[in-house]
Amino acid sequence: MTKTRFLPAFLFALTNIFNVTGESSNEWAGVIVQIKDKFFYTCPVSSGEFSTFTVRAAFPKSAKLVAIYHSHPGTEYAGEYFSPDDVAVAKQLNLPSYIGVLTSHNIHRYIPSKDSTQTYHNGSHIAKGFTSTGTVI
Repeated sequence: MTKTRFLPAFLFALTNIFNVTGESSNEWAGVIVQIKDKFFYTCPVSSGEFSTFTVRAAFPKSAKLVAIYHSHPGTEYAGEYFSPDDVAVAKQLNLPSYIGVLTSHNIHRYIPSKDSTQTYHNGSHIAKGFTSTGTVI
């Protein structure tokens, strides 16, 4: 894990995701944790899937999970949206979620208690459910 402040933490994490993943067609993901007044991010890992990710992160018991982040590969317009699974995980964990869109290099943030959702189905691999564009930052 790399130590930094929160704002730089997610920027470093997502910059790292752009650098590490390159032109990958898989999703890559990591977490941001807080220990006292310091923030740390994990390097992104991939489960080898195009439209899903699994994150397993070990950190001290004194650490608090404060955000998740992952990439969206591909050229589909849907990459600019948090998928129904993305929205569900953020809501379940009650954490901000960030996506780095590999094709546009846009960074989106979804905060479950703040950002709106809409029912979405584009007829491809994304299942029906609630999705969000979050906030482009």
